[in-house]
Amino acid sequence: MIEVIPFHGLLYNVDITGPLHGVTAPPYDVISPDQQEALYQKNPHNVIRLILGKEYETDSESDNRYTRSAKVFEDWTNEGVLKRDNKPGFYLYSQEYEFEGENSAALVFLRALKWKTSVKEIFVRMNSHSQKQKPTAPNFSIPAMPTLVLSSDCIQIRKEI
Repeated sequence: MIEVIPFHGLLYNVDITGPLHGVTAPPYDVISPDQQEALYQKNPHNVIRLILGKEYETDSESDNRYTRSAKVFEDWTNEGVLKRDNKPGFYLYSQEYEFEGENSAALVFLRALKWKTSVKEIFVRMNSHSQKQKPTAPNFSIPAMPTLVLSSDCIQIRKEI
């Protein structure tokens, strides 16, 4: 059983970052190297530093795009760049974009999920038909899981909200 519950989100502190349009970025998997650099230059608090850090020839296991991203996240949280919302809530995020020459949008509903059953138990049940492999999924919870809806209709939904 899964219970959908509100949570305290981390939000940009626009008093520090300036307008949100300066700190947002497209999904990481569609960003070209040129776009990545432009986003780095756009604002020192652009989310690009969290979702698609730069890679360097000197990267190592202890110093790489992921470790640097974790450090930036920790710094921004400690410095108040990202601040915890005072009230728990549900969050709606929309993004308009062009795909194959057509205007489209992504509409994401963020919420916390409370699992009554561990992920390992669900994995075992899903794979109970096959006894050849023992399940190895860890027992963990997912604090916030987005629901992503991709549709050109999302543009109209967002305008109505």
